[in-house]
Amino acid sequence: SGKRRIVMPGELVEAIRPLVAGRAKQEPLFTSPSGARLDMSHFRSRKWKRLRDKAGLPEWATPHDLRHHVASVLFELGINDLKIAAYLGHKNSDITRRVYAHLLSEDTTEVAEALSGADLVASVLDSASRESGKA
Repeated sequence: SGKRRIVMPGELVEAIRPLVAGRAKQEPLFTSPSGARLDMSHFRSRKWKRLRDKAGLPEWATPHDLRHHVASVLFELGINDLKIAAYLGHKNSDITRRVYAHLLSEDTTEVAEALSGADLVASVLDSASRESGKA
């Protein structure tokens, strides 16, 4: 959905750095043979198949499949869905949760363990006594 800043792993930044050196900020990095901005149909027909084969990916794999894979890995690593949504360029995390909800753990053990360390009764009573003192 338009232009956005994308954070990349340091190794990728270093690999791209020589390609960016000396380019104007608005000049595209990846171009067609004529130097025009590379559109997705051109990328798929001229670049993707070669890159996909070189990476050993199956023939059915698409760039969008890689996007889903990265999002899945981020969920598995425990990255917050708001951060994943921002990284993917989603306007909010609703679509991220809807698309990737099946990756969210249904195991609530972590929640129970976090709550077990808190004295909830004392916390509620303390909060109630502070509120009654304000009246």
